[in-house]
Amino acid sequence: MRKVRTIVLEDNLISQGILKYLLTARNHEVITYDNPSICPLQLTPKCRCNNNERCTDIIISDLNMPVINGLDYIRNQRIKGCKCKSVALVSSELNPEIKKKAEELSCKVFSKPYNISEIFNWLDDVENSMDKEVKLSNWYTC
Repeated sequence: MRKVRTIVLEDNLISQGILKYLLTARNHEVITYDNPSICPLQLTPKCRCNNNERCTDIIISDLNMPVINGLDYIRNQRIKGCKCKSVALVSSELNPEIKKKAEELSCKVFSKPYNISEIFNWLDDVENSMDKEVKLSNWYTC
């Protein structure tokens, strides 16, 4: 069975390293970016995945990122037709307006500092409900 692929967008390299370590320990393939504007998924005008594949299973993004914030990144991916359904937004600045915008984009919201057990509970639900037979596209990982 294939690994779960997770993209982590986090400019704080310590937080990014912690998430990568924890996700790798869960047997995820983890791809990290400290600036979402350099992520190949952000650079394309539309989703390049075939109908029977997706680029990633999970996206976890910090809100306050360089060049483009996490909400705008996620909004752009939704507009482009991204097939990733499991998306989380993390921030130390979660106010009701940000939470509402995140929920409108079907994002799970987590506060910083991380509550690892909350994130793991969400990951358990995501991993148990995802169709791991869906192929992952590798157009941007090469």
